[in-house]
Amino acid sequence: MKTVRFIFIGLVIIFISLSGIALLLPSEITVSRSIEINAPLPKVSGEIIHLENWNHWNPQFQERGILLPANVSAGKNSIALKNNSGRIVFFTIGRINKDTINVDLISDNDPVSEYQFIVSGLRNETLVTWNVNMKLGWYPWRKVQGIVMDKFIGPSYETALQSLKKYVEQK
Repeated sequence: MKTVRFIFIGLVIIFISLSGIALLLPSEITVSRSIEINAPLPKVSGEIIHLENWNHWNPQFQERGILLPANVSAGKNSIALKNNSGRIVFFTIGRINKDTINVDLISDNDPVSEYQFIVSGLRNETLVTWNVNMKLGWYPWRKVQGIVMDKFIGPSYETALQSLKKYVEQK
């Protein structure tokens, strides 16, 4: 009986300790990747702004069928597709500034995410920086997951940027 109580108290202490440590971790993270493309800025921006073109270069769009056509919600440029867990994710072009294109991702039970493309260039050289901004919330397991998020999802964004480079340069 003392052993069971000792194990229970130990587990409670470990849980409280891990939760306390998780409170110190940030609730928002950014994964960022960049690439230089040998093409003019308008050509590169056009591929990013028009979501229906993402199937040309984004492996995520090539592997899964697009569920809804562009311009779904009230004239906004939107597309939906299924993620790895079978949930529908809506991609919607958000704010577009001089050199920044924001794409909002909306899905049930996933962290709130936003893609931010920073596009800058001179003549036929364009630098594209793809920031993936995620709001993890206050859940300890999501905050701990955020520590290794760059290692898990970063390579897939590098692959997509390489495909964008290859597609735009050959176009």
